[in-house]
Amino acid sequence: MSTKPFPYPPAILLTLLALVPGAARAADGDFDATFHGGQPAVWGIVGGHFLASDAVVRPNGKVRIVGSTSFMVDGWDPFVLDVTSSAFEGYTTYAIDQGGGDDDRGLAITAAGGDSYFIGGRASTDEAAKPLQGLLMKIDADGDFDPALSPSGWSLESAYDWGGNSNGQSEIRDVVVLSDGSVAPLGRHDHESGTVWRGRAWRRIPGASFVNYGQALDVSLGSELAVAAVAEGANLGVVMITNAPVQVGAIGSSGLMLTRLTGDEGTLDPSFGNNGVGLVGETDDVFATSLARMADGRYVAGGYRVTSPGTLLEAPKTSAALWRFEADGDLDPTFGNGGRAYLDLGSRNGRNVVNSVAVQPDGRIVVTGYTGGISLGSDLDLVVARIQPGGIKDPTFGNGGVVRVDLDLAPDGIAIGKTVLLTAASRITVVGTAANDGGTATVALRLTNDRREMNDGFESGGMEAWAKVVD
Repeated sequence: MSTKPFPYPPAILLTLLALVPGAARAADGDFDATFHGGQPAVWGIVGGHFLASDAVVRPNGKVRIVGSTSFMVDGWDPFVLDVTSSAFEGYTTYAIDQGGGDDDRGLAITAAGGDSYFIGGRASTDEAAKPLQGLLMKIDADGDFDPALSPSGWSLESAYDWGGNSNGQSEIRDVVVLSDGSVAPLGRHDHESGTVWRGRAWRRIPGASFVNYGQALDVSLGSELAVAAVAEGANLGVVMITNAPVQVGAIGSSGLMLTRLTGDEGTLDPSFGNNGVGLVGETDDVFATSLARMADGRYVAGGYRVTSPGTLLEAPKTSAALWRFEADGDLDPTFGNGGRAYLDLGSRNGRNVVNSVAVQPDGRIVVTGYTGGISLGSDLDLVVARIQPGGIKDPTFGNGGVVRVDLDLAPDGIAIGKTVLLTAASRITVVGTAANDGGTATVALRLTNDRREMNDGFESGGMEAWAKVVD
């Protein structure tokens, strides 16, 4: 296995715990007392970076996190890390090292069957025509490379345009496993040296090279990014959501494109949306970050809407956004306002972003992301929210539907939720990233869920942070 050992002295390894005032009773949105003593846990190194990107629940109940790590002037490498109810364990970094500045990232993880996993991301190379390529890895339960994908356990994926040109830059943002066991990474590719990104899907049969897939996506919509997908089961189906320019009347804006691909080559399904494509356009720019499939076949996408552009001194104002689609790709008129729900998650005139969505069996939606001010240097707080099936915040969860977590680990006060998981015993597990002593750290926390008790004035503010040295 080509891995890098943990490179830093154990004496400076910090496990940071945020202490939360006890609540009178365990209501929906309280910190779970069985997880790290009822406290969020943070894995970090002074001056180092541990940027969590995605996570899955393993068959043994542990949560496996993927992300990117760097220290001081070192380049970036993908990492995996497991978190249990009481500890972090199994930390491993992966040395791809193909040159080009060593900017190698782990961005997505999905179960590959049993206790093995596909990881998607990107890797820099010293190839002038292809300086950034999509990275696909397969690892086993112990975090070792799995040669079932390729002899090395990883491969670099370049998205060909359909004239056979593989030059340009590629990046994998999500990975889904198809019904025949092949894997479909998706993300973006640029054939024009950083000027025009296109949403892309690949298909790779483990042990073989990738095959032409998703050719119908090669359309001239401008700058695109495929951000998330779900497998459909039969006929190698994949539904993916892409950020793409759309036209609303005379106004061009950033919108959403929901597509369903089927068959060996990923052709557009004509029964879905408009000949395989469902478009969402607004007069404001909207961006998707995540996608989930409901048990009844509908889809929920999360992201944000830009309500006011930014300036040199201020970030754009944004509303958290959810869109719900019917099984045929049309917006669901029973959700929010015509299929759209725009929400504030704590900062009415600030930044509110959804980074991940999960759907409960009863149709309620759980999201994580962040909220905060727009001024330079403003704090950003990790948030978890529960949304009712109709598209409004659930008042029986947290404080008016939202749990706002101010970790306060560093002066700039930045904490962002990246992935939300519905785990056993009616629990919500969230993985994210927080600023930490000149670097960034990985955050894990677990909340109670579905207690169906009213909240006794639960507040998540006023937490104190401290560090414990691990020998």
